[in-house]
Amino acid sequence: MKPQSFPWPDDGREARESVARVRLRSLKESFEHLCSHPLITFFVWLLIGIALSLPAGFWLVQHNIGVVAQELSTDSGFTVYFYKDLPQEEVETAANSLRRNPIVKDVDVITAQEAWEFLMASDFDEELDALDSNPLPASLTVTATQETDREQILELAKWASEQPAVESVEVDTEWMVQLHQIRQIASRLTWILSALYGIGVVFVSVAAVRYAMDSRFEELRVISLLGASNRSMRRPFVYCGVLYGFGGGVVATCIVVLSLMIIEQPLQGLANRYGGSIQFLAMDYLFSFILIVVGSILGLVGALQVTVVQIRKNRYSNRSR
Repeated sequence: MKPQSFPWPDDGREARESVARVRLRSLKESFEHLCSHPLITFFVWLLIGIALSLPAGFWLVQHNIGVVAQELSTDSGFTVYFYKDLPQEEVETAANSLRRNPIVKDVDVITAQEAWEFLMASDFDEELDALDSNPLPASLTVTATQETDREQILELAKWASEQPAVESVEVDTEWMVQLHQIRQIASRLTWILSALYGIGVVFVSVAAVRYAMDSRFEELRVISLLGASNRSMRRPFVYCGVLYGFGGGVVATCIVVLSLMIIEQPLQGLANRYGGSIQFLAMDYLFSFILIVVGSILGLVGALQVTVVQIRKNRYSNRSR
């Protein structure tokens, strides 16, 4: 006969439920502290929000510079100028040779007569009347594919300049170099600002949590004498730091979104200037989530640092008494 089994209570589940209740109570106390000091909470959120919004805005700027560079890289290439009075057959032969290159997207042939007609349509009528003949040579405008880098374009331009019928080659990639340098500067500046303002967010969290602990100094001393653990004493203030960082991340998201709304019209005008094909990156849910998480983590770091130090000092002062 099997022994009768009795339903024993699940001690592990009860322990987990007890821990959850303690943490919820600590979170409630932290939230009540923030609500009881609305002015301080507002200024802490504002400081953290400004500190987080600056590197986030710079990251969006440098990323959009990269988008512009990628979208406009289809217009990169070079121009080939032939010797004057070169037969049109040789110009076409050179154009067909360049079209067979895999990095070439398009080759536009401009004859000497077409260049002269274009010049005649300009406002230099008096100067052109003094010329006896057309001084302009035929030329080729070579456009590279989008994935082509500058080194490949320069290599192809060098090959074209070595052809017997070519007088000179003008490479049109200088703007790509300048745009790439601007992007590098913006990227490095973003990392520098992220590090500096990240440290600033930690210091703001330290100061705010330190104020919260000072306002409850007597209470902390009493519960310390009653034998409360360091973890239980730190928990409400750690949650305060997380809430400060969370609110600061929300404020930073609002600042960046508002800033993008203000500059949306000039950006759209720039996009329309290039045919409306440039799609600038704006704030999305993922970026906002990352910004809020980063703010919460930095607030947590500051809260952990100050609570460990202050609780240890509080224990030492109680022993000395």
